[in-house]
Amino acid sequence: MNEGTGGLVAGRYRIGERIREGRAFRLHEGTDANTGERVRIRFLRSYLAREAGLREAFPRLADSPPPPLPGLLRLLVVEDLGDTVALVEEAPEGICLADHLDREVVLSPADANGLVRRAARIVQSCHDHGVIHGLISPHEVYVNAAGGLYLAGCGYAAPFEGFGLPGAEDNPYLAPEQRRGEPAVPQSDVYALGVILLEALTGRQATPESLRTGDWRRGVSSAMQPVLAAALAESPHGRYMSAAAFAAALMALSAEEPVATPSEAPNEVAATPAAAPADERASREPAPRNRKTAAIPMTAWTRTASCVIGLIYASIIPLSVGVPVYLIYTRWMRNAPETVTVPDFQGSHRDLQDALADAAGLGLRLSVVDEVYDPAVAENAIAWQNPAPGKVVKEGFEIDVKISRGARQVPVPNVVNTSLEEAQRQIEEAGLRLGDVQKGHSRTFPQDIVFSQAPEPGSTIPEDGQVNLLTSLGPDPSENWEGLDDPAVASMPGSVRFEVPSSGNEDQPHRVQLKVYDQKGSRVVYDRLHMQGDTVRVPFTVMGEGRVEVIHNGEVAETKQLPE
Repeated sequence: MNEGTGGLVAGRYRIGERIREGRAFRLHEGTDANTGERVRIRFLRSYLAREAGLREAFPRLADSPPPPLPGLLRLLVVEDLGDTVALVEEAPEGICLADHLDREVVLSPADANGLVRRAARIVQSCHDHGVIHGLISPHEVYVNAAGGLYLAGCGYAAPFEGFGLPGAEDNPYLAPEQRRGEPAVPQSDVYALGVILLEALTGRQATPESLRTGDWRRGVSSAMQPVLAAALAESPHGRYMSAAAFAAALMALSAEEPVATPSEAPNEVAATPAAAPADERASREPAPRNRKTAAIPMTAWTRTASCVIGLIYASIIPLSVGVPVYLIYTRWMRNAPETVTVPDFQGSHRDLQDALADAAGLGLRLSVVDEVYDPAVAENAIAWQNPAPGKVVKEGFEIDVKISRGARQVPVPNVVNTSLEEAQRQIEEAGLRLGDVQKGHSRTFPQDIVFSQAPEPGSTIPEDGQVNLLTSLGPDPSENWEGLDDPAVASMPGSVRFEVPSSGNEDQPHRVQLKVYDQKGSRVVYDRLHMQGDTVRVPFTVMGEGRVEVIHNGEVAETKQLPE
């Protein structure tokens, strides 16, 4: 069964629109046909489903699913569909954290701290029940407007043990031991939470290389750096031993003081003057110095003056606080950086200098962090950027970029006089691929042996370029090579020089043949593959009078009478 929209899984869950395609799963919306409730349906990628052992490991998840825990999205059904595996799970409330991070400039330290603390508590609950998540990433975390947080995909890494996680080598959320193919441990989930916290704080997606070398520290406060360093340690033994310990370290960094609720307040009631006995109140009152002193009569004028003075004093405190706050706020608003949508700096349509100028015009800065080989991007153009295009950042934000060095050039191996299978092996080991394979007659090379290749051995071409071959069919029975040493017939040396024309696909080779017609019959004296633009000079011997034909891809391109 294919994961087409509208189909049913387990006879009950209707497949909806595709949400995204990951390295291991395709994720779809879904609906419970019985209740109308929303669900999410994952389908194992088809190339992974071809591994029978892997496909059979997933249904075992349904036999011992993770326990129903607060914040954990439950696995409802696992079904082997033959060509893939379907996993039906609860639909989350809110949006994917990856989308949330893309929409935000960057999260404040308090918001990022609180978000990861909540995720760590859910992860710790899983660990307490003997379940390791193993695939934590922003795509598996969901948040809603009310501050709720949900975790999906718990335990889905377990079936991959023994097969390897797809794309593990460049997945920054996988701990180093997982990228090496080792099973996940509780500290592996701590590592993933640390990477998510780093991304939330800086707005940049980390790479395995930046995490290994410590380049992640740029933009992270000095107080947060030791906490993140402990979560991102290369060895599991160097990290926090539990998600709860990581959450506790983050709590210690939080600037928010806990507010005591009424139930947490001390169980004491302060005595009020009204509750005190009359004789006690009397004992606290100072004795009047002269009980015969008369009260000052309160006239209308004195009452008005008292009210005015009271209003003046009452306004002093709000004005003394409010005016400075207002001035500070308005100045901050005037000087606050604007937000900018990150453009796409990648691709061959612009080189580095143009991208630098464009970035400066938007109030952004580009930081070249590496150079990479990329056959799809021209040399000196930008092959990678972080943050990704479309992310909203503050003016003055620094964008990390990697510059393309173009395609890596590799030497072409010499595969002439080898079998086709051996030639293909050598070509692929060199980082190239087998291109066009043609067959032709050869008087000197046995059947099925390569007797010509293009490009020439020793030349350099871009990595993943193609090498074209010509294999032998053995001698052509129609050719006459006998009696060429007959002294009764005059033999004369000759040569032809020509250039292989350029036409069509530049990677497509031309098969060039030279055929001689003379008193001894006809024979092919040259049969080779050449790339477009090659200049070729072929010497030959003609017996008496005749002609020579230059043949390109089976068509006569030039005829020369002999002798001239």
